Amino acid sequence: MPAKSQRSPDDFGDEDFIPKDDMDFDAWLHNFVTQLEALGPAKFGISPVEMAELKASYKKWADSYDAHLKAQSNLRASEQNLKAAEQKLKDAKQKLKDAQQEGEEWKGGG
Repeated sequence: MPAKSQRSPDDFGDEDFIPKDDMDFDAWLHNFVTQLEALGPAKFGISPVEMAELKASYKKWADSYDAHLKAQSNLRASEQNLKAAEQKLKDAKQKLKDAQQEGEEWKGGG
């Protein structure tokens, strides 16, 4: 998980500030929720129910983002395994072809 910078919720008031990049958004949202909870959501007019909903929303995001990162990693591994398997197949096919040619030469008296 990326390092979380520490900023006050007051720094996050501008709607345009929400990061578009997933990794930056993850760090930003984690920091926002953590700082808001530490400072006291009531100071900002956020009820306990709203805070609980925000935390639950962050948890859903974090869980799905982690799953997304794992899926990307699995895809990269799968692609590497596919390339390795294709190369092994090509090598085996070439050996089979070579063996067939040698067999034909032997049968032909060559």
